[in-house]
Amino acid sequence: MVFDLGKAIRRRKAYVSCRLEDFACRRRVRATRMLAAELDRDEDEAARRITALADPVMLANLAEMTGDPRDALVVHHDRCLALAHAELLTGRGDPKPHRLA
Repeated sequence: MVFDLGKAIRRRKAYVSCRLEDFACRRRVRATRMLAAELDRDEDEAARRITALADPVMLANLAEMTGDPRDALVVHHDRCLALAHAELLTGRGDPKPHRLA
């Protein structure tokens, strides 16, 4: 049996990309829930919406529903993203791959 380095590297790339995608998805959902809670909207409905809509479209819809200016919501959303990122780093650790020296 021969060790296939190429196969091992491809497997590691797949694993790392899955971890990064999982982290990004969790961050996006957590930030959207935070934003919805601060705007007194249903958090579950907001979380369901982001699966079908991109962030700019979701923020535009939210601005229409609340009557708030879109630019203010974008700033608010960016702050929620930063908070969600910090919480996830604390709770789950950094998803960035470790360098194999």
